[in-house]
Amino acid sequence: MKKYDEMLERMQTPEWREGAERAFNATPEELGRAALWFARRQAMEHKPRRVVITFGGRERIVELEQGPFKLAANDENEYYEGWLELEGQDPYGEPYHVVFTKESILRDVE
Repeated sequence: MKKYDEMLERMQTPEWREGAERAFNATPEELGRAALWFARRQAMEHKPRRVVITFGGRERIVELEQGPFKLAANDENEYYEGWLELEGQDPYGEPYHVVFTKESILRDVE
């Protein structure tokens, strides 16, 4: 409860009131620019999780969440799904569709 009391107290400051008033009076273009600025800032602050998996008989480093592999789920479990490009492996030069569970992750990469 204390967390929300503190947040409410911060929201009563003149800066927060001014920001809220600007947001409610903003044009669609201004809101779009603000959303784009915020999304870019969030993307720069968040590093994707890099992990090692075994695929094609070799250890490979892949990026999760923000990279090519996204978390998905079915009735039985959660898994990561995405595309992995392996140079010289596919005769047509196409990336491989790869699905692996959290248990397949060998380790995190710093």
